[in-house]
Formats: sequence, C-alpha cells, structure tokens
Amino acid sequence: MPSKHFISWLFQYPVLWLSFGLLLVVLPVRPEIASLANLEILALSTAMLLVLAIGQTFVLITAGIDLSLPAVMSLASVVGASLIGGEGPLAGSPFAVSGTLLAMGLVGLAIGTLQGIAVGVFRMPAFLVSLASLMFFGGLAVWYTRSARIALPDEFIQIWYGRLAGIPYPILLVVLLAACAHMILARTVIGRWLYAVGQSLPASFVSGVPVQRTILFAYMASGLCAAIGAVFYSARLHTGSPQLVENEVLLDCIGAAVMGGTSLFGGQGKILGVLFGTLFLALVGNSLNLLGLRYWHVIMIKGGVILLATLLDATRHRMQPVLGGLT
Repeated sequence: MPSKHFISWLFQYPVLWLSFGLLLVVLPVRPEIASLANLEILALSTAMLLVLAIGQTFVLITAGIDLSLPAVMSLASVVGASLIGGEGPLAGSPFAVSGTLLAMGLVGLAIGTLQGIAVGVFRMPAFLVSLASLMFFGGLAVWYTRSARIALPDEFIQIWYGRLAGIPYPILLVVLLAACAHMILARTVIGRWLYAVGQSLPASFVSGVPVQRTILFAYMASGLCAAIGAVFYSARLHTGSPQLVENEVLLDCIGAAVMGGTSLFGGQGKILGVLFGTLFLALVGNSLNLLGLRYWHVIMIKGGVILLATLLDATRHRMQPVLGGLT
C-alpha cells in the first residue's frame, strides 16, 4: 500500500504526471517533440513563463493577484530600450547593459511598491489596484514611445541568445531565480509571513506578523519578476515595445501557478509546483503547435485547461479539512 505522504504528494502535483501523459500521447504522432532542438525550445518557453509565474506566486500566496504584469513588462521594455537603443544616453557606454538592466529592474520594483502600498497599507482590493495599473502603465508605455518600437543593440540581445557551456543564458538565470524564490518561501521568516497572511489576515495581525511589509514585499517581487521577463522578451524580439506581450501571457502565468498547486485563495504554493505547472502549460502549447492547430484553437484549449485547473483549485480548497486528515 502506498504511504499517506506519497498519496498526498501525488495529489499535490498531478500536473507532473499530466505532462508525462501528454508527452507519451503526442510522441508517436510527432516524434520530433523529443528532439534536442524542440526540447530546447520547450525549455526556453518554460523559462520565460516561469519568471512571471514565480512573481505571481508570491502575490497569490498572500491571497492577492497581480493583473498588471503585461503593462509592467511593456513599460520596463521601452524605458530600457530608450536608454540603450539608438541615441540613448547609455548607447555605446561600457555600462550600457548593466545600466539598462538596473533601470528596468527599478521600473518593476517601483510599480510593485506602489501596488503593495495600495493593497497593504490602504487596504484597497488587489484586483482593482492591479487592473488600474494594467490600464495606466500600459497607456504610459504607449505614450512614452508614441507606439514606436526601439531597436536594441547586439550586446543586449545576447542576454537571450548567448550561452554558457552550451546552455542558454535564460535557462541558467531562471534556475537561479527559482532557487532563490524557493529558499525565500521555504527557509526564511518572510516566507512564513507570506503564507500566514494568505491563510488568515486577522490571525496574522494578532500574531504580530508585519502584514503591510509582507504584502509590499510580495508585490515588489512580482514587479521585479515582470521586469526580468521584460528583459527576456525584449532581447528575444530585438526591440523594446509598448505592446511587448499579449494579455494572454497574464492568464498563462496565473494558470501555471494554479496548476502547480498555488491556491487562488491564498496560503498555499511552492516553487517546485509552479515549475511543473509552467512546464505543462508550455508543453501544451508546444504540442498543439507541432500538431498544426491554428492559433485560436491553441488559445481555446489552453483557456479550457486553465479553467479546469481553477475548478480543481476550488475543489481542493473545499476539501482541505479532509486532506489535512490524511497527512
């Protein structure tokens, strides 16, 4: 008989087995899905989405949500491109790339700070705050460039296309980011505070948890991850753009987190699960593209998968007392 802990682990990460199942189904029809070239494409797609899903996970654990990611990414992209591209102030400077990365990171942190203050200090609804931020900062990015795209120099583009020991830079950077995020959630006091806030806000206040600072940290982490995502997308596209990503990327990163076991109700989520959820969602898109499905078919299927994951999360939330008895 399987142990109770093993059964609980299987229930916690069923998306991992779904990934293996999907791969086995598609492999006989499209054997190229297991080719080294396609596996690298899959790994890069997972890395791009995982950056955003990690940031979203910090917010979801506190029972919040951050809908502003596409706008944060767009604004960070155009600000960075205006500094390093064309006749920007950092163009040709030995500190061009580092200065641009710093500026893009500061954009993400600044927006995350504003949202964290609004939600944590002024107790404004996270949905409304992040939705307003999506509209405002998305519009600000368009105004900043007058809808123009700004070409990026080769040294910045190498952030996406460069390699170390044959491994693309983005994969190495995301592995490092995921390891840091895991350590924060699993091994630090701020990680325990994040879970406590998501599980019960009133109890956190009574227990002396610095709720405002904890929520602020979560949104700052989300903003910083969005800025890192902007770096990857901008380098991949060779340009800074006020329409850097489609809004479906937002749904993908939330869906990946939820499929990996992060609860929309707060207080639950692990980076390992988010990795599995991101891998599954990237594999779904990759498989459907290899099968020759049209873009809207891919979007419809991914939307259905994410909706099912949300339904399972709601069911798991209702069954939590029962599952707690198994462990």
